[in-house]
Amino acid sequence: MPTGFDTVGVCNNHDPYSVNDNPTITYHWFYIGTAGPTISIVDAPVNHHVFINWTTSSPGTYVLGTYSTYSNGCPGDTVAYQILVMPLPIAGISYTGSPFCATGTTNVTQTGQTGGTYSSTAGLVINAANGQINLAASTSGTYTVTYSFSDIYGCSNTTTTSVTINALPTATIAYSSPFCATGTANVTQTGQTGGTYSSTAGLVINAASGQIDLAASTPGTYTVTYSFSDSNGCSNTTFTSVVINALPTATIAYASPFCATGTADVTQTGQTGGAYSSTAGLVINAASGQIDLAASTPGTYTVTYSFSDSNGCSNTTTTSVVIHALPTATIAYASPFCATGTADVTQTGQTGGAYSSTAGLVINAASGQIDLAVARTVQRQVL
Repeated sequence: MPTGFDTVGVCNNHDPYSVNDNPTITYHWFYIGTAGPTISIVDAPVNHHVFINWTTSSPGTYVLGTYSTYSNGCPGDTVAYQILVMPLPIAGISYTGSPFCATGTTNVTQTGQTGGTYSSTAGLVINAANGQINLAASTSGTYTVTYSFSDIYGCSNTTTTSVTINALPTATIAYSSPFCATGTANVTQTGQTGGTYSSTAGLVINAASGQIDLAASTPGTYTVTYSFSDSNGCSNTTFTSVVINALPTATIAYASPFCATGTADVTQTGQTGGAYSSTAGLVINAASGQIDLAASTPGTYTVTYSFSDSNGCSNTTTTSVVIHALPTATIAYASPFCATGTADVTQTGQTGGAYSSTAGLVINAASGQIDLAVARTVQRQVL
């Protein structure tokens, strides 16, 4: 019968249990009562271990005995040990949503034994106390997260779960800005395709292609955003700046219509330094806009003023000019005459004109008739 009885509590993943009462004595282990765990006897004079196969032993109470062997070969006193095999603590961890995209953070769902610590391999940025993963700071890849924990009896255990982090898709966009507010501008895009383009109010942009309608947009500085996703459902954005300069403005005017004689000057406001032009037939000074009416062919013309500003933005403005041809007529007298009676004119072309001459000729301004007799009298008086 055992002469002593000690109770020893061990966890069912414990290291081998040993008795070290006397390092010079060899201890022999055996079951007392119903066999429980599988034991392996080690008759070593120093360690005196008993090995229990904890993985195949159910938690419970087991009694083992040990006796010593003295130098004369006789067995010594037997000591009984009541071994309490305690269940290991259990816990579960999971991360909802894995695989994740490499942005933001994610929290663990933990059940069972609390108070443990979280760890993983290099590349995963994880909070050891609460298991939160910094996805944005972590390197993309697949990781095993280990949760290590212990209970109040000092029994320890671990549980693991897998976490996958997918890299965010990448892309770049660029425009050859700055632009003038005319025409359209196309984007240069690299990387992930299939995204959408957007900006603030005032910029007219095609959401699918990124093409900007410069003429329809309000001049200013804009940030264009390209939002895109990949086949893993991971999303990202990229940005670029676009500057649209307003077109310069100017006005031109002529006191049209004109008769085809002399010259006509322009009245110009706004951007200076431009050039004037028109279609064939109008003789115009390209620098000053002055029209040579007499040298121009009568007709209606569009005068164009083309000009640019310091940003290299160009514009044009136009106005209409009308030049009327001078009226024509012919007059003839059956000259020479004798200084008696009257002489009538033969007139063709434009009617309604007025006749005149130098002093000495008596002529009817309305009809052109000449009083020849009066002319003779004047001549005699002069003589």
